[in-house]
Parts: sequence; C-alpha cells; structure tokens
Amino acid sequence: MDLFGQDRNVLVLKYDCDELSNRHMAGQEMHGLTWDHPEYSPHVTLAYLNDSDFDFGSIAPPDFSLGISHEFVQPFNMDYGN
Repeated sequence: MDLFGQDRNVLVLKYDCDELSNRHMAGQEMHGLTWDHPEYSPHVTLAYLNDSDFDFGSIAPPDFSLGISHEFVQPFNMDYGN
C-alpha cells in the first residue's frame, strides 16, 4: 500500500510484478512515450483521499494472491493532466 500523486492523496495497492513492469516499458518503446516519474510501480488505484491525515497504514494489504484476468487499454491522451 502506498500514497501516490503530487498531494499524496491517491491510495494504491502496488504490485511486485516484473511482467507488468515489462509491459509498461514495451508500451513506452512501442509508442515513443516518456515517463515523468523516477520509476514505474505497477499498481491498482483504490481511492482518492480528501483527508490528508488519513492513516493508510491501518489498512492491511491482501494476504492472498492476486491475478490479472484481462487488460483494459485506452488511446493515449496527450492532454492528460493539463
């Protein structure tokens, strides 16, 4: 579990998964895209938090295996975040 975003208000569950990291890199190379962050962390977004004092450490991560059943792909949006 971690907090992402400029304001650290996006609660995510991070995966330790080489396959997802490799998929991310392949997409960058295939489409000539850049990445604005120091590293890529495969993750699932769980919530956008309004309370900056939220203690996400009180939430236990799953103690079971997680599997990926399918992939959802959208066209790249050059205006995202602007």
